[in-house]
Amino acid sequence: MISDDLSRDYDLDSTLVLGQKPLLKPYNSMTALAESPLKKGLIYAGTDDGNLWVTEDDGGSWKELTTLIPGEQARFITRIVPSRHNESTLYVAYGRFYEADDLSSWLFVSRDKGNTWSRIAEGMDAEAVVMAFAEHPLNPDMLFAGVHNGLYISANGGASWSRLTGSLPHVQVSDIVFSPVSHDMILATYGRGIWIGDNFSFAGYITNDIVASGMHLFEPVVTKAAADPTDNFEPDPFTFYAPDPEAGIVTDFYLSERLAGKDVTVTLFSAAREELKSVQAEAASGFNRVVIDSGDLEPGSYTFN
Repeated sequence: MISDDLSRDYDLDSTLVLGQKPLLKPYNSMTALAESPLKKGLIYAGTDDGNLWVTEDDGGSWKELTTLIPGEQARFITRIVPSRHNESTLYVAYGRFYEADDLSSWLFVSRDKGNTWSRIAEGMDAEAVVMAFAEHPLNPDMLFAGVHNGLYISANGGASWSRLTGSLPHVQVSDIVFSPVSHDMILATYGRGIWIGDNFSFAGYITNDIVASGMHLFEPVVTKAAADPTDNFEPDPFTFYAPDPEAGIVTDFYLSERLAGKDVTVTLFSAAREELKSVQAEAASGFNRVVIDSGDLEPGSYTFN
């Protein structure tokens, strides 16, 4: 053991939740625990009865942060994420759904290891309990928040949020992990399995200038030859297999709301500026993706427009 009981150690025989005894979940439990990826032994702990603690010496001593984080203390700490970019930065989310039938977004950031806090939930729906959180590996201002009915994205360090749309259903996103090499965004959901956003590396290069520009074409990642798409693989009919990622040169671009719905053409050129291929798409507001078939291209360098 590296700590005493960090919960409030409620007497469950006399504690009421929503007018009843808390039989729906265990109380006096640790529900969030995270070590800083930048400093060994810097560990944060949160409980389902509202306590928040930090140790900087691997549990040798603990400092309570409970009263420093704003809001009612009748709460459930759902997520703690120490920053992978700055040792002093920390994100904490809590819910009050059991305690007060409150589905608001209680998401906070501290830049000084938990001594002072700011709430960062602007733009989230009135009901969006934060269950998961992640920073982009390449960009500290690119943040992702999984809520009880979907996923939010922020390109400005949490100053404002937008719901991530597309094929992801309105389902609880319980965890968010980025693949360290391909930067695929991997989501764990409650009831709808694992979802993977292939190659989210473009999000590491988003800036406020890009968002303000109205339109931006991101540099594609290096493309490798794909397996023969004619391979006659027949999956077991009783087993689920996700479709393979789209084969080809993946190109991401951004459009502002005023340009949404217009036809966009992405053109591939040779090193000698010879036009080789074009792909046209009716693009939506926000981030879009097109894939250019690369099966008949020779290895080399190409440009886009």
